[in-house]
Amino acid sequence: MIRKLTILFGDAHLSYSPTVIGLYDLLSAHFDVTIVAKSPQFFDNRPIVNRKVVYIKQPKFRIARLPIKLAFRLATIRDTVAKLFAEINAPYQTFNEFKFVKDFLATEKPDVIIAVDFKSLFFAQLLNQKVDFVSLEIGRNDPFYAACELENVNSIVIQTPERYEHLFGDKELKTFYVQNSPIYIPIETAQTRKGLVYCGTAWDRFGFYHCLEFLKQYPSFSMNVRGAILSGDKKRVVSEYGDLLASERLIIDQDYLDDKDVVDYLETFRIGFSFYNFEIDEIDTFNYRSAPSGKMFKYFAAGVPVVALETIGAKPIADFDCGVLIKDLRPESIKYAIDKIEGNFEHYAQNCLKAAEHYSFDKMAKPFVEYLRGVASSESGE
Repeated sequence: MIRKLTILFGDAHLSYSPTVIGLYDLLSAHFDVTIVAKSPQFFDNRPIVNRKVVYIKQPKFRIARLPIKLAFRLATIRDTVAKLFAEINAPYQTFNEFKFVKDFLATEKPDVIIAVDFKSLFFAQLLNQKVDFVSLEIGRNDPFYAACELENVNSIVIQTPERYEHLFGDKELKTFYVQNSPIYIPIETAQTRKGLVYCGTAWDRFGFYHCLEFLKQYPSFSMNVRGAILSGDKKRVVSEYGDLLASERLIIDQDYLDDKDVVDYLETFRIGFSFYNFEIDEIDTFNYRSAPSGKMFKYFAAGVPVVALETIGAKPIADFDCGVLIKDLRPESIKYAIDKIEGNFEHYAQNCLKAAEHYSFDKMAKPFVEYLRGVASSESGE
């Protein structure tokens, strides 16, 4: 009988979490896998229809959240667990999510549980459930981080040793290093390519407007955007950068694509941008400075040399010499990087493919998958 595995994903952007989707796909060959996630809420996130996902519904309007808020306040009077949420100043909606997860696990009784990030780990801890922990985000002032004691953690999946040390110090826990990368499929780089590409959410936090300022200053360049964009940013682009849209030097494509389809799309471009805007306080954190961006690995897989800011997370670009790192997002700095790449384009493009093969998700995740298979087999007596 096939064993059950549940992935607890505590956020609403499952469709934009390639690591979780990638683990689902690899593990589905060995387990009956279900993802429990918050229902989509922002950007153009949408329910995933080709995988087994159970969504926790969220109220869409403030007035609809009132009953949940009132129920939480009443629960804190008589419910010990609700009091714990209140004591760590967790958002009141999370108690409702916790109850959903509690009921789901009691009914489903999975053989293996994967908790993604600290909120899900906190839920599992309250339920005395042993889990394998996947760390994707390191949030500033995360109320669940300090509340997690790690005694119920069997293993940890995380991107880099630097992020492990930041979170767990000298604790010796079984650890697997897995990057937020696609599965590598060999391609040829000699095909016709043109233009610049910005992959990911088109907003100020990820340096989007710095890219637009670059386009304004250097009229010979054009850029395609592949990713989500908020309605407020759409209006701002039309208002402040309408000439770029009118001349088609800026093209925004919001259609959702699976990881492989994103890589296919990126293969038609010459150079990709992977930025964070550290001028914004909520971005200027260890999480973003140390996180190897998922879009960077997609560029690698597509043979697209990368322009990125010089950070800990961008180290793979330097290690494989598959792009140029810059110290700031001034138009002149971006232009310098583009010129340097174009001066030896095929060298950088081929190095991208070497990096993509090295970081291929199936290769990196294989030890973790085999570990889970072994644990499940031993516990079932096979």
